[in-house]
Amino acid sequence: MKKLISTLSLLLLVAFHIYAQTPEAINYQAVARDVNGSVLTSRLLGFQISVLQGSSTGTAVYVERHSINSNAFGLVNFRIGDGSVQSGTFAAINWANGLYYIQIELDPQGGASFQLMS
Repeated sequence: MKKLISTLSLLLLVAFHIYAQTPEAINYQAVARDVNGSVLTSRLLGFQISVLQGSSTGTAVYVERHSINSNAFGLVNFRIGDGSVQSGTFAAINWANGLYYIQIELDPQGGASFQLMS
């Protein structure tokens, strides 16, 4: 009985340890729209994602880019942390070190002329 309780305690400890790990990536989903509010359907779009520290105008600790095709409804899905890295390291972000903000920029032509999404 003592061995069973010890084994269960170890399993619970491992389960809590695994659950408490920081994410390797963050799922992101949006309906892409142009500056006039029109849905950008079935086209290649360019996204730049920045993780900013401290405020919405803070220092970028990580920047990546994605080229994603929107579907017939303008829907896009990608994982922040899995893009083409421009600067920083996603895994090195110390999420316990204050507030972080995610800034999403879009190029509706699929290139690198990004506009801040509101």
